[in-house]
Parts: sequence; structure tokens; C-alpha cells
Amino acid sequence: MYGMIPLVHFLCSDLAGRADFLLTHGRFLMLRTEQEQTVRLYWTRHFLVEVYSSKTYHKTEKITAVTDTSALEGYVAHVNVNQLLPH
Repeated sequence: MYGMIPLVHFLCSDLAGRADFLLTHGRFLMLRTEQEQTVRLYWTRHFLVEVYSSKTYHKTEKITAVTDTSALEGYVAHVNVNQLLPH
């Protein structure tokens, strides 16, 4: 089932199912921090995923697909364009 998981199946999965999918098919891209949370961005073959973790309790609180490009604005400040250019 997970080999070609559509977005709707991912969104219908529980937290454990989403985490399992990411462990198998996700590639970590970057992270950002909010007041009480660390948010990690992952790439999958079909969509991007954010993982929200509590800084206080060191626990994953939410795993959600990125369905709106405005959600990516929080990562723009962390992109180093020089690392993207060939040396």
C-alpha cells in the first residue's frame, strides 16, 4: 500500500501510520523552529510533509502533508542559496 500512497490515504492514516510512511519513504529536507515546536520538513515522492514536535516534551505532536505553498514560507529564510550552486 505505501509504495504509491496517494495524499488522501496519508491524510486518513493515524499518527503512527504517517510516521511509519515517513520512516520508509521520507527524506529529511530541513527544519524550522516556532515558539514551542520544532517543525521538520520531509520530501516524499508524491508530496511534502511537516512533522511538529514539542520542544518541551520531545514528542511528535502532529504529522501533516503540505497542501498549501504558503506553508513553505517559514523555510525560505533557512535556505542557503550558495549551497545549491555548483562549486
